Amino acid sequence: MVDFIDPRLIEHARKYSQLRMFSKGEVVRFGTEYWQCLVPHGYEAGEIHLPGVKAWREAEIIPWEPNLEWEKNQVCSYNEQFYQFLDEPEPAESSESNPDDGVVSVNEDDSDIEEEPTAPNPPVEEPVLTPEEDDRWGLIGEYSEELEYDYSENARDYVVAEGTVFYPVLNPNPDKLVEGVNITRDDPRNANIVAHMSRIALYHLHSIISPTNISETRRWAYEDSIQWLYNASKFKINPQLPRKREHDSCMPKVDWACATFQRDYDPNENAWLI
Repeated sequence: MVDFIDPRLIEHARKYSQLRMFSKGEVVRFGTEYWQCLVPHGYEAGEIHLPGVKAWREAEIIPWEPNLEWEKNQVCSYNEQFYQFLDEPEPAESSESNPDDGVVSVNEDDSDIEEEPTAPNPPVEEPVLTPEEDDRWGLIGEYSEELEYDYSENARDYVVAEGTVFYPVLNPNPDKLVEGVNITRDDPRNANIVAHMSRIALYHLHSIISPTNISETRRWAYEDSIQWLYNASKFKINPQLPRKREHDSCMPKVDWACATFQRDYDPNENAWLI
């Protein structure tokens, strides 16, 4: 959570979209809340993070010791690797006492002679099995985008990422793209360029159908678009086209260099912007 956000950033915050790139410090509106980007990410970088949504939770890791009692799904670290305890330890079999131990036997021939009690057998020490040798431990693998993970409450489908262990609490698996269900078609072209190209196309269409009866409105729109394209090609105006962003910082690259005295690019004051 950020302690303070510049009110000017909140005022100009845009709605969050998974098809955008976000640079560090950028503020977006997600529902009724405002969120600030702390790490550069976005669609082109291959990392999409919804504001406030965490699908993975970090697991508690305990260094392995031979004499600890382990519970199911606990995680331990051993030899720079992580293991998950898969099953409860088997209950130890109770050793039955020998009824003859410590019993005095009487010799029929000589009732005064007593046999010495036999010493109990020493307990057999079980070998200590490490997580690498014990079948009750399972090695936790690295995270892979090609696998699907179980995010049910008691599943504990652990993965290793960035030197620690995580398990999913929400669905982290990618959905299949189905048009009309989770994706919709959109025009990736710039709306400003499309508008000018449409004006030019409509003018040529009118000139083919009725070259002597072209409306003045269509002619003025055509001339404005031609002039806009000419000035943009000479960098006399800022074409207001989105710049490609850097891969690491997600910041936009150097803006257009304009040979103009214009210092305010407010859409209401820029005569060349639709």
